[in-house]
Amino acid sequence: MTSQATVKSDMGKGFLPVDILLFCYLAITGVLLVCSPEAIANRSAVTTLHLTGLVFVGCLQLMPKAGTTFIRLVRLWYPFVLLPLLYWELSSLNRLITTSFFDSHVVSAEQALFGWQPSQELSIIAPWPFLSELLHFCYGAYEILLPVIGLTFFISRRDAEFRRFATAVMFTFLACYLIFIIIPVRGPFHHFGPPATDSGGFVAGLIHRLLGVASSEGTAFPSSHVAASIAIWFGIRGVFRRLSWAVMIIVIGIILGTVYGGFHYAIDSLAGLIVGVTLGPLGLRLHDRLISLSIGFRKASGVADSCRS
Repeated sequence: MTSQATVKSDMGKGFLPVDILLFCYLAITGVLLVCSPEAIANRSAVTTLHLTGLVFVGCLQLMPKAGTTFIRLVRLWYPFVLLPLLYWELSSLNRLITTSFFDSHVVSAEQALFGWQPSQELSIIAPWPFLSELLHFCYGAYEILLPVIGLTFFISRRDAEFRRFATAVMFTFLACYLIFIIIPVRGPFHHFGPPATDSGGFVAGLIHRLLGVASSEGTAFPSSHVAASIAIWFGIRGVFRRLSWAVMIIVIGIILGTVYGGFHYAIDSLAGLIVGVTLGPLGLRLHDRLISLSIGFRKASGVADSCRS
């Protein structure tokens, strides 16, 4: 359930918890951009994106947290609009600390842990077209989870809950992105190539084509598909209970589909599971804590102003 403090936070101006998270992420990665001696692709574009993002998020403190439809759209949706851009730049940012990829280490760990390579052999063990299409569909459905759930929050005007949800989801995404920068792993789709088996299904073929042109190299460990989808489920389970059951089914399909389709190593998905289960609830608590601190600061400031007057 959403705390009363969270609802009260919708009044006035100032930073929201998700604004603080994004500002910190852009600042940390911005420092890496400035300090790293490595030559990376698109450095000027990435640096410009970061400076623009920092200025934009900084200016949000001047914008009311509630008001017209335009203000609601900007305040509620801008973090998710930024996500594709932040994902795109990862293939450049993960060259700032290391010039290597760590797939060989993950493959060795996978072999030692399981005795086989699930990302390469699972579809061979179970080469059923229906299962392939179903799991590839779940994997692709990940892309519409945020828009669909966000619209559900927006249309029902549950802005406070939407913001709490956004904090938990962005906290999980940004944590994954920082790990991608420190430990870049290409993933089995790029390391080994597409799985040897081909179900010939429409959905599987579509997902493979999209991944070939829209993926950001070095973003496999942990699986942000798994981590973020779990955080999404935690963010809605106390608000939209019926919808949360449908999302749970998709999340299970994503966990299995990432490995079955050869998109992630099994270790990637396990790591994503741990990150999602840990950071999803932690992000919700972080939101409530930051809101409580903000309200306490405002009350203290009001008392101080009253004393001075």
